[in-house]
Amino acid sequence: MLTAYVALWISASALTIYFIARRQGTERLFTKTYGKFLMQPWKLWSFLVAAVTLAALSRYANDPTWDIPDSAIMSVLTFLTAPWAVGVAYRALLGMERNGIEIFVAVCVWMFSAAWSYDAYVWAVMGTYPISWSGNLTISPILYLLWGLFWNLESRNGRAVIAFREREWMGKETYPLGNSAFAGILMASVIAAIFWWFVIVNR
Repeated sequence: MLTAYVALWISASALTIYFIARRQGTERLFTKTYGKFLMQPWKLWSFLVAAVTLAALSRYANDPTWDIPDSAIMSVLTFLTAPWAVGVAYRALLGMERNGIEIFVAVCVWMFSAAWSYDAYVWAVMGTYPISWSGNLTISPILYLLWGLFWNLESRNGRAVIAFREREWMGKETYPLGNSAFAGILMASVIAAIFWWFVIVNR
């Protein structure tokens, strides 16, 4: 089972790299508009706090495969891709947009950021495939989903919204967190609780 799984994610990652190199399915990901959408002060600060916290927690979890480098890799990949990948998946499920290659790339980037990058890092550094791969595969993609939702929170015309649910997603105009702040606090609290539970369980 593990051999088939590893072969699957390596093949999927290679195909994703091919599409990214050809700018297929990633037109929105590599635009100035997405950069402007992502590089808002509150998103940058929340990313920094989350990344530092994740790295710090690695010192207290009883898990030799969880260290500062893989925490940094997963944090950066999540921040840069989760708002896009989660949005693409949602809009595809609702039939708002259906670009087959973009959906494939988004799902693979989701999995690579949340799970496969961890597997690859531990495999390369320790020389053995992590026995915790299945546990990480269960938890990390859910956290990735929550971060993707969190960094899509906006306030439009006094309404608290999730940006990718709107007809115009990542347009020329950027919107503040505003009325979505309460939802953001609740979401961040859920994420923090999951991290805390994971650290306590593994000690």
